[in-house]
Amino acid sequence: MRPGLRSWLLGVAALASAAALAALLVYFTAIDMLAERQIRAALGDDVYARIMAGEDIPDAQAEMFELYDWYASPRFIALGFLLSFAVAALIGWLFASPLLRHVMALRQTAATVRRGDLTARVSDFRMTAAEIDRFAADFNSLIERVEKAERESRDSAAALAHELRTPLTIIRGRLQGLLDGVFVTDTESIRLVLHQVELLNRLVEDLRFLTLFEAGRMVFRTELLDLTALIHQVVADYPGLTAELAPMQAKGDAARLRQALAALLDNAARHAGGADRVELAKAEGQIVLRVMDRGPGLPEGAGDRLFDRFFRAENAAPDGSGLGLSVVQAIAKGHGGSIRALSRAGGGTSFELVLPQA
Repeated sequence: MRPGLRSWLLGVAALASAAALAALLVYFTAIDMLAERQIRAALGDDVYARIMAGEDIPDAQAEMFELYDWYASPRFIALGFLLSFAVAALIGWLFASPLLRHVMALRQTAATVRRGDLTARVSDFRMTAAEIDRFAADFNSLIERVEKAERESRDSAAALAHELRTPLTIIRGRLQGLLDGVFVTDTESIRLVLHQVELLNRLVEDLRFLTLFEAGRMVFRTELLDLTALIHQVVADYPGLTAELAPMQAKGDAARLRQALAALLDNAARHAGGADRVELAKAEGQIVLRVMDRGPGLPEGAGDRLFDRFFRAENAAPDGSGLGLSVVQAIAKGHGGSIRALSRAGGGTSFELVLPQA
């Protein structure tokens, strides 16, 4: 486990102080040994031994004290403290440099991102404080989210332009044909143009809903609902469905839940020939609404991409907004639930809208 920043700095300071004290001890021990060697050489071993034994030899003792005073002069003391300071500085630099390198890496990465390169990441350094590591990890995560948001924004803009181009081209061509007399101005021509206008309106409304939801500005009205009755009202517009609905109550926005169920049923109608069964049951303390069909099943490799904006499988029907399942997912999340797509036994797909129990 890596130490915290405070522990790291205190540890470096303690280690540098201990190293400085050890350097002072070694230095003055060496000075004392050198002084003793010089005195023994100047006085001779016999005289030195007699002085150490306590005999009074005034001239020799005076010479010995002069040598000791020379080695204890301020310049030797100052040199010792200078040496200890150098040792402390070296130890502090050696153990603080990884921290400084990490901070410099953060600064350089931030400068790179500021220049517009969102692929930059802070390198992983060993032997550094836990707070710096966590900050680097959070910073990398933030850059990844910004990069993903920019990529999704760019992809969404391109997909939106593609989705808008088709109905606008149809409307323009039809209206131009009516003006030129190529087409007859009858109910069928007006109905075709109206259908494309409704498609554009649905696309705009779905996009508005998702934008507000992702910005945290979409308000869901919460009330106690008879979920069973609500589902019966929606499935009544889709004949041929088998509904197995347990009596169930839930807290939520009735209009948004109707919208989600209708979107799932419309999705099944466009891509699977229509849903054949709707179930409402409890599972693991949650409410599960299943919309099932006997269509071609989940597109290979689609996974959770089914709920991405403007995702279309190959050979998908072209008359949808490309946002229906994204809206369903947003409604599920807005109610504290989730949505998932599963392959159905015997073929087909089962969409499960999971909601918390009231």
